[in-house]
Amino acid sequence: MAGRPAGRQGLPGDLREELTVGDGLVAATDVVALAGASAWDLLWSKDRGAALPHLRARSIGPIQLARLGEVLGLGDPDTLIRSFSLLAGESQESPWVISIPETLTTAVASLRTEAIEGVASRWAGAEGMPATVSAEALQDYLERLQGLHAGTDGPLVMLVHTE
Repeated sequence: MAGRPAGRQGLPGDLREELTVGDGLVAATDVVALAGASAWDLLWSKDRGAALPHLRARSIGPIQLARLGEVLGLGDPDTLIRSFSLLAGESQESPWVISIPETLTTAVASLRTEAIEGVASRWAGAEGMPATVSAEALQDYLERLQGLHAGTDGPLVMLVHTE
């Protein structure tokens, strides 16, 4: 995988690789703070919004975030997944911009520092989470997601693309 563009937030190299699953097609997901841009602006930009604040991880998509919502007590993951919606995408092929429910981002943002480790541990053990994803990697992801949420005014969305 090529290096991250300047200004892009992401996981340290060893943790980024830990969040990679499988040998085939791997979805990379950037959580992006739109900060005044539209979903279509993000999709159509040549640099895919590299200038916007990002958090990148492989294999953490809407399904895994719905599992996080379950861990946070926001409801059943099958119900939560329906609250994600496609905001921009031109075909069945990636990339796509997908909404992240505000209830989920707000719940993550409100986690106390001392609670993050326990949430990450429960999330790592949730059904459907890849066995290769450690609680340490998810704790780092949650802390960075909190920082991204705190540092922006716009909604957080996912830019999903295959690599």
